[in-house]
Amino acid sequence: RAAGGADRPRGIAGPEDGTRNSGQEVRVFSFQVRGLWRFMKCTTKVSIRVGGVPLPIAWHGLYLHPAKEGKRTPQQLRRRLKSGYKLAKTGRLTLSKDLDSSWQEKAIDMYEQTREVLAEKHGYDAIVFYGSLLGSVREGGPIGHDDDFDCAYVSNKRTGPEAAEELVQIALDLIEVGFSVDLRVNCIHLHDPETDQRIDLFHMWFNEAGKLRIPWGVAGTTPFTEDDWQGTEEVDFAGGKVLRPLNAEKMVAHLYGDDWRQPKPGFNWALSRTDAAADGRLTVEQRTKAYWANFYARTAYGSGSSFFEFVNARAEMPGTVIDIGCGD
Repeated sequence: RAAGGADRPRGIAGPEDGTRNSGQEVRVFSFQVRGLWRFMKCTTKVSIRVGGVPLPIAWHGLYLHPAKEGKRTPQQLRRRLKSGYKLAKTGRLTLSKDLDSSWQEKAIDMYEQTREVLAEKHGYDAIVFYGSLLGSVREGGPIGHDDDFDCAYVSNKRTGPEAAEELVQIALDLIEVGFSVDLRVNCIHLHDPETDQRIDLFHMWFNEAGKLRIPWGVAGTTPFTEDDWQGTEEVDFAGGKVLRPLNAEKMVAHLYGDDWRQPKPGFNWALSRTDAAADGRLTVEQRTKAYWANFYARTAYGSGSSFFEFVNARAEMPGTVIDIGCGD
C-alpha cells in the first residue's frame, strides 16, 4: 500500500473482517516504505512479491513508481540492507534493533528506570510486552525491524476506570524522575530528553471474572486468565535484564494469536485486533492533567505575561494580588 494524492481513485470498500469475494480468505496488509524512495528514480518499478509472484498494490496495480527522484541509488540501498539495515514499522530505514547497541543501551536504561518507579511507588513488576515480549520469546531479543520498546504492568485494580486513574498517577510519578510524558488514550509514551530515547508503558488488569483486560487490545483469541498468571522471571534482553511473564508463550498467544511463531509481514493492529478493554481508556480530563504536569515540569517563566504587565501598570493595582486560575 502506498500513500497517494488527494485525487487518487477511491477503492470499493470490502467487508470489515477483511474477506473478499473469493473461495479463500484474502487479507489486506500494509507496508510503510518511505525509507526506500531516496534510493529510487521516478522510472523505478517497485513491487511486492511472494514466491516470485507480484501482489496487487491498492490504486496502483502490480507495481508503483516513486513520486520524486531520489538522490541515492539502488546499489547504495543494497549495501545498507547487507550491512544490517531494515525497514522499520514506520517505513524508515534503520539499523536492525538486534544490532543497534546504542538503541539497546538507551532503551534498557529507560526500562530500568520505569521498572524502579513502578516497583517502589506501586509494587508492580514492569514486564516486556507486545513486540518486545514477542521478540524475547520467539527470537531471544529485539525484533530487528521493530521501532520501539514496549513494557507493561498488571494493576491490582479490578475495573477499567480504576486502572485508568492509577495510570494517571504513574504518569505523574514518571514526570518526577525526569521523563517527558505523553499520556495517551491507551498507554504512556515516555521520552528521555537527554538521550532522545522513547518507550511505551501499557496498563492491564484482571477483572472480577479473572479475565485479563488490555485497553490497547489483543490480536489473539486464546484467553488469558488470572489462573494463567504465574509471576515473572528475569531474562537477558538487548544487553540487559528484563522481566517477562513466566507463562510467556501463553501470553504471546493471547496477544498475537496461536500462530505467533510464524512472522507476519505487514501485521496491522487496526486489521488484526480482536478485542480491547475500552473501559480502561484515558479520558480527556485525565490526559490533560498529565499534560499540564509535564508542561510545567519543563517550563518556567522569569517574567509576567503581557496581560500581567498591562494590568500591573495600572495605577490602582494593589501591592498584593492573588491570581486564581490555571498556570504556573
